[in-house]
Amino acid sequence: MAVQMFLLMLLFIEVSLSQASLLRIDCGSQTGYEAKDGSYWSTDDEFVKVGNDMPISAGSFSKWTQLNTLRVFTKEKKVCYKLPAQPSVRYMSRATFYYGNYDGLSKPPTFDLEFDENNRKTVVTSNTDPQIYELIYTSGADDIKVCLIRTSDAQFPFINALELWPLDDNMYDGMTRDMAWLSNYRYDYGAVADTVDDWILGYPTDSANRIWVPTTPSDLNQTKASATYFYDNGDNNVPNVVMSQMVEAPNLTYPISLSFSINDGINLVHYVTAYFTETHSLNENESRSFEFNANNKFVSTMNPRYEYCTSVWAFVQSNGTLNVQLRASGNSTLPPLISAIEVYTGQAVHYPKTSKWKEVGGGGGGVLFLILIGCGYYLCSKSRNDGRPNGGGPNNGVIEEAPPRRRFWWRRTRYVEEEVVEAHA
Repeated sequence: MAVQMFLLMLLFIEVSLSQASLLRIDCGSQTGYEAKDGSYWSTDDEFVKVGNDMPISAGSFSKWTQLNTLRVFTKEKKVCYKLPAQPSVRYMSRATFYYGNYDGLSKPPTFDLEFDENNRKTVVTSNTDPQIYELIYTSGADDIKVCLIRTSDAQFPFINALELWPLDDNMYDGMTRDMAWLSNYRYDYGAVADTVDDWILGYPTDSANRIWVPTTPSDLNQTKASATYFYDNGDNNVPNVVMSQMVEAPNLTYPISLSFSINDGINLVHYVTAYFTETHSLNENESRSFEFNANNKFVSTMNPRYEYCTSVWAFVQSNGTLNVQLRASGNSTLPPLISAIEVYTGQAVHYPKTSKWKEVGGGGGGVLFLILIGCGYYLCSKSRNDGRPNGGGPNNGVIEEAPPRRRFWWRRTRYVEEEVVEAHA
């Protein structure tokens, strides 16, 4: 009994800490409140002292409570929310905008969004749909400033919700810390939803508080994994419900082709990560193997495993369009499939001279950007060891050494070359 009580206490502490580290602001709300998931939504009164609280029109009300109020700024050219943070900690921040015809004019405005005087983004609001902007960013000071900037005299900035939370150090392996990463796409393939109310809206379904948008390309087949439990959800901790739904090519010779439009300029640097699992425990005469290609460059050969998350990530350069293609390998008897994908675009960060940010991890970030500009491509793929007792995987839990590959990294003003040995399950 004492052991059980101790474990329950640990669970309570873990849940409490995860909720405490999650800052959620319902802009325009008159009072703070505890949501059904146990997290707390505060008002924005302590973060900004100007602007007007407004409800959206009754005909636009959403089940997503935070969309139903907003704060609008009709007098100010630029307004900033100052959110508490810790230097050198990597955060994900999210700003949500839903016009909802709050002013009865049916004229959704356009304005700019800015994080810490960097990473300015134009927000084009809609009469019907919320606009969501997410950024992964390493804080350089004791706070992170999220600013709204009026760019037209007759169009007033507003905001419905603002969130900030720290990311686990293991998440998004390879994502360099000297850049800010704007989320462009996060798709949950094979999921069905008619409205935003049916999306996966973060915590607690997703412990990392990510929003997953359901989508099914018309030329692909929806399918599900028969597994109800996953032994490993990967370093990015993809929710079970996301992993268990997927799309599959209609036949072995049909490739899965996914196109993503990113209208942010030229010579863009993207971080792409995708997730796969097998639908069932394969028979001896079955196999599933396919190539993962990005912008016509080979990244890795994928071999999804039943009850496990298999993931791959890559840096890719583009001029505004990113194409991902999955094509069956020659020895495969089953067509390619995919559960989910995330696409981010990197932007250089200029910390002020008073910044308290210091590099974590030995200075590997800058060189990846240099390699991308020089070569246009950098990639890394990962398979994972078994989580079951006594291994349970194809090698009974034995880690095999793969052939060494070359890695280049930057130290001060010179390149250093070293051997890297990767372990594969």
